[in-house]
Amino acid sequence: MADFGRRALLVCAAGALVQACGQEVPVAGPASTESSATATSGPDVTVSIDATATGPAVNRLVMGSNVQWVDGGDDLLNAGSIDFNPAMLALVKNMAPSVLRYPGGDQSDLYNWTKGIGSLPERGKNLQAGTNQTQITYMGSGELLTLSETLHAQPLFTVNVITGTAAEAAAWVKQTNVTGLRGAGGARLPKVTYWEIGNEPYLPNPDGSQPHTCELPPATYAERINAFAQAMRAVDPNIKIGIALATDVRNRIAFVSAGCKDFATTVLAGLTQDIDFVSIHDAYLPYSVTDHPAADEFAAAMAATQSIESDLTATRALLQPYPKYRSLPFAITEYNALFDPRPGSAYVDSMASPMGALYVADAMRLFAGRDDILMAETWSLTANDHWGAIHAAAGGDAPYGRPTYQVFRLFNAALQGVRMSAAVKSPTFDAPSLGFSAAAKGLPLITTLVTKAKSTAGAQVLRVLIINKDYSHTHLARVSISNATVSSAQLELLTAGDVLQSDDLPGAMQLTDSDLPAAEVPMVTLPAHSVALLTLQVSPKTS
Repeated sequence: MADFGRRALLVCAAGALVQACGQEVPVAGPASTESSATATSGPDVTVSIDATATGPAVNRLVMGSNVQWVDGGDDLLNAGSIDFNPAMLALVKNMAPSVLRYPGGDQSDLYNWTKGIGSLPERGKNLQAGTNQTQITYMGSGELLTLSETLHAQPLFTVNVITGTAAEAAAWVKQTNVTGLRGAGGARLPKVTYWEIGNEPYLPNPDGSQPHTCELPPATYAERINAFAQAMRAVDPNIKIGIALATDVRNRIAFVSAGCKDFATTVLAGLTQDIDFVSIHDAYLPYSVTDHPAADEFAAAMAATQSIESDLTATRALLQPYPKYRSLPFAITEYNALFDPRPGSAYVDSMASPMGALYVADAMRLFAGRDDILMAETWSLTANDHWGAIHAAAGGDAPYGRPTYQVFRLFNAALQGVRMSAAVKSPTFDAPSLGFSAAAKGLPLITTLVTKAKSTAGAQVLRVLIINKDYSHTHLARVSISNATVSSAQLELLTAGDVLQSDDLPGAMQLTDSDLPAAEVPMVTLPAHSVALLTLQVSPKTS
C-alpha cells in the first residue's frame, strides 16, 4: 500500500467507473440504508446456538497488522532512536495484533534489509516510497522481531522483488533464521516463518510515471518467484512462502494495470517452485471516486464483505487448473476500509471513522469464519496518516486508540477455543453498486461470530460477537442457547454517536461493559451501527 495516489490512479485509468478522474457519475441503488424494521417491545433478531456443538479451532492469525520501516515504524520508536516509545508500546500490547507484516507495502519494493541491522551508528538509509527521500532505518529487522516477541505475534517479512535480488532475499533469511538476530539483552530473537515475495506487482509504479504499466509483467514476476523461492529455501527449507496474485476485474472495474491483464493466470503458468500461500489485497473497500450520498457510502461498506467473498471464489477458480496450488490458503496481507480518496471528499479521511471500523469488524468476522484463510493484516498498526489503528502522540498529546483499535480488543477476547455455527434470523438491507463493492439485495443487517472455550476454572464459555450494520436503528436480539444452562452473562458494547465522524478525535467509539441477568435466553439491545460481544458461562443442562 502506498498513498492514495497509486490507487486513485488505478481506478481513473480503469475507465469503467469514471470517464475522467473526479467526474461525477450517477450512483445506482437506494438512497437510504434505513431498515423497515424498528426497535419494538419484542426481539426482531434471534441467534440460536447449540452449546454441545463444536467446530474448527479459531484462527487468531486474522488479527494481524502492518508495520512500516519508515518514520520510526510509524512513530512506534522514539524520535531518532531504535528504542520503543513506551506510551505507543502500551497501546500496541493492549491491541495485541497476532501477525506483524514488515517492512510495509510499497516500502518493500525499495527496501534493503542490510541498512536496518546493528547499532544505531551502523544503520544505513533506505529510500522511502512515495517521497523519493532517504531516511535512517530505525525500525529494522531486529526491532520488528523484538516487537513480535513482546506481543507473541508471528512476523511476516515481504522481500524486495522489484529492486532487490534473490541473493539479497536469501541473505535476509540466513540472517534471521540461521545466524540469528539478538535482542537488547543478547537473547536470540524469533525466526521468521512466513515470507512474501513482493507486494503489489500488478499495480503501477508508486511514482505514477507509467500509469498503464505494472511494476512487474506477470511472466517476469513468475521468473523472479522461482529464483527467489529456490534461493530462500536453500537457506531454510522450513519457511513458508507466499506470492501476490490479483483478479483482473472487480465489480466490473479493472483492478490490475492495463499492461498486466491475465496477471494471475500468467504467473501461475510460469511457476516451477512450491509456494505455501497466496497473498491478496482485495479488501480495500468500497473505494469509489464518485459523488454520492452518505447513506450509499455506508450501505456499500456494510455490503462489501460479499464482494470479498466473490473475489476469493474467483481467485480459487484461477488456481483450480493447477493441482499444486488449487488448495493453497489465502493471506489477506493488507485490508482496511477505503473510501473516496479525492481531496475535499467528505469521505477522504473516513478510514479512522466508526464506519471504517465497522467494516473492519465485518471483514475480520468473515476471515475468522473461513477455513481457507491463513492470516489477515490490517493496514496499518500505528500513525500513517489516518490508516493506523493507533493515533501517535503529537504536540505533547498522548496517543490513543482509533475505532479499529477497539475492534481488535473485542476480537482478541472473542477469538478463543473453537468456532461454532449459529442460526441467525435478521432483518435485511439493500446496497447500491459503489466502487469495488457490488450491489446487493436482502443482506442480513446482523452478522455474528460464535466461539466456545473453557475458562481458567474449567467452565464452558460461549462468546457471541454481533455486528449491527443498521445505519440508524436499534435492534433487540434474543440469544437462544440449547442444551445448556447460562450461569452468567457479560456484554461488551462498542458504539458511536456519529458513525460517519472522521475528525480523528479520541473516543470516536466507546467500549463499555455490563453484566446481564443470567437467563436461559439473554436479550441484547444492539444500538445502531454497533458491535457487541456477549460472553456466557454455561453448564450442561441436566434432565
